[in-house]
Amino acid sequence: MGKLWDAIKNTFLSALDGSFKRTNIVATDTYDKLFARKDEVGIGEIYTYFAPFKTSFGTLYLEWKQVKNTYHSLTDTVERLNGDLSKKIDRWDILIKPQFLDDPDGYKNLMPKGHNAFQQGQYEEKIAAVKVLGAAIDDRAELRGVKEEVVSFGNQFETARTLQQGKEGQSKQMSVDLENERVKVCQALYSVQGRLMTRYNTNPEAIEAFFDLEVLRRTGHEEEEEEAGGLVLTIAPGQTIEAGLPLTGDEVLLFLNHGEVPVALFTSGETPKETDPLFVLPAGEEAEKAVKDLGPAGSRYLYIKNANPDLAGAVEIIEV
Repeated sequence: MGKLWDAIKNTFLSALDGSFKRTNIVATDTYDKLFARKDEVGIGEIYTYFAPFKTSFGTLYLEWKQVKNTYHSLTDTVERLNGDLSKKIDRWDILIKPQFLDDPDGYKNLMPKGHNAFQQGQYEEKIAAVKVLGAAIDDRAELRGVKEEVVSFGNQFETARTLQQGKEGQSKQMSVDLENERVKVCQALYSVQGRLMTRYNTNPEAIEAFFDLEVLRRTGHEEEEEEAGGLVLTIAPGQTIEAGLPLTGDEVLLFLNHGEVPVALFTSGETPKETDPLFVLPAGEEAEKAVKDLGPAGSRYLYIKNANPDLAGAVEIIEV
């Protein structure tokens, strides 16, 4: 088969290849321009034809962006926890070692590879090291506090990593699906161009008004821009965590529940009280709340509670 004649090539497919962002800009621009003139002779039919393609691509594009933003936020959380572990293991060791001055074998059982297992290797290896340490520490009163901290941190690290990898897989699959929609909407744009060529065959300059030529003429496959996300916190099943945000009491925060379970949000003192008011955010929903409405006046600590005994929670916090 010979080379395709340039005049009949689908330039939308090639010009927008590699960029969901620019495809969305061009598709939306053409859709809006057709809509604005749909009462003109011949334009309404073209608008009616193109609308489903634009809607299908645009809906999936927004979902893909949300998943990617959540994935990147969760990646930041995993990296933060990984960095915290390097500091925490030093402190845990300082608390543990004095209890085994007369029992070097017992200490060796807890730290068979010293700090290396917590500071080297893949995330999964480090998480496993924390989980094993938490399970191995005995229940003597002197170690109760550090045991609780190790177990809690291990659960939080494991939960964050699990959610991150889940979103990564979802993002990759959605990228494949979105590329299929990109091809379809570009083919639809090509059809729109052909229909407009029939409508304006004696005045081709009029066709340019329906397309964002500046975006179409850009070359290269630029990186997709990511929206800045907020702080994503993971909450292990049955746990309550402190968000670690410095509060003045005047903030307004946007909460996005990315998990599969409802979570309770409340402010309190340094030690949370079960009697403090709780605001419950359902799974998959978002809410904007003033800090002063989440607990007693003067509260400086934000807490997130996951009452579900089986499933982890994930909440993104953005200051408005």
